[in-house]
Amino acid sequence: MGRFHETVVFCLAIGLACAACGEKQEPAKGEAAPGKVEAKKLTATELLDAVITAHGGFEKLQAANSWMSRSKGTYMGMPYKSVNLNRDGVVRMDIVMGDGEEMSMVMGVDNCWMTSGPVVIDCTKDERAANRVMVAMSRAMMLSPLKEPSWKVSLADRAEVDGVKCDALAVENVGTGAKGVLAFDPKTRLLARAEYTAMMMGQPTRFISWPSDYRELCGIRMAGRWKMTMNDQPYVEEEVLELACGPVEDSALAPPAQVADGTIVERVVRPFTGACVMMKGPYEGTGEAMGRLMGFLGQKRLMPVGAPMMTYLEAPPAVKDPQKYETEICFPVGAPPPPEQQVEGDFTIKAFGKTRVLAAFGLGPYAETSPRLAGLLGAELGKRKLTGAGPMRQITYSDPESAPPEKLVSEMQIPLAGE
Repeated sequence: MGRFHETVVFCLAIGLACAACGEKQEPAKGEAAPGKVEAKKLTATELLDAVITAHGGFEKLQAANSWMSRSKGTYMGMPYKSVNLNRDGVVRMDIVMGDGEEMSMVMGVDNCWMTSGPVVIDCTKDERAANRVMVAMSRAMMLSPLKEPSWKVSLADRAEVDGVKCDALAVENVGTGAKGVLAFDPKTRLLARAEYTAMMMGQPTRFISWPSDYRELCGIRMAGRWKMTMNDQPYVEEEVLELACGPVEDSALAPPAQVADGTIVERVVRPFTGACVMMKGPYEGTGEAMGRLMGFLGQKRLMPVGAPMMTYLEAPPAVKDPQKYETEICFPVGAPPPPEQQVEGDFTIKAFGKTRVLAAFGLGPYAETSPRLAGLLGAELGKRKLTGAGPMRQITYSDPESAPPEKLVSEMQIPLAGE
């Protein structure tokens, strides 16, 4: 997982427990069977009041905006467990992936960061813009905020969910421009589906959530399970194991200290699927090559799940002529590893195996940091009597358009021989 998976955090925040729209329920004694009585068509205000009541009432929904939970699920097929904090749409997740990798992240309008090992990564400008939409929709799905003047609420066309026609509200936030459609079971008035669009990698991306297994928690109906698709592809499935309401302090949402410049560690890089492009020539062409790779990812509907990695196949000091440099630029992507390397022109999709590396972390402009870290690694390799097993590769965690040069964070790695 990486900088592009902020939607995982968002998913937790939208977990109002809601019965599936098609869930079968027996009519109460003396109550007419479904379909026998034609329901009165409600106005948008009346429908909103009805669904707020069904989920616990305005006051209780307002009070239940701060909670702590434990959950488990899958993200693009990868299992994880997490401990989560939520406060009015701002969510922190401390995650352990199935292979033991740990990370933390906070997603909010003004507070947006994640960790990858010892590195703290601030959200990019584009991620913050997308995050505003996500946080707004998170609050909309808590329903009571839709009573605020910043929201426009109107009736939408009835939406079919699991074969049942559901009443629906179109919601729009004036401040962020967030728009979505919330569909409710016509009988229980519980949220059955939520749909919205956010910009991801510069492209409009459609997310649909289905909450289910509702439970009485914090005095309201909250989701025990839900699933989400991204552009109609499976994305996240989640099960809440424990949840309790309570205050979340500012300190719990604050990032840890940044890794110190010059830190050197031995570590193991887990296997991943990479989408790559080969770049030949000077490093000034990196931006253009990265743009082409992002276009390829969009074409193939592949989602990056980590920071980009540059492998210096032909590089200084061994290669003097910049025109002869060869650099492979890769993004880890959320896709199963292909049985064999797939090549399309300059692009490649392939599996990267588990790798033990010696890694050096640095702060500062990438053009200055790269040779410095490479020198540190070369010297440290000798001190530790280790043997390199491949070309150096660099992971650039920060977006130069979002972070000042002195705060750019990168990691230089050299694969090691042996287990």
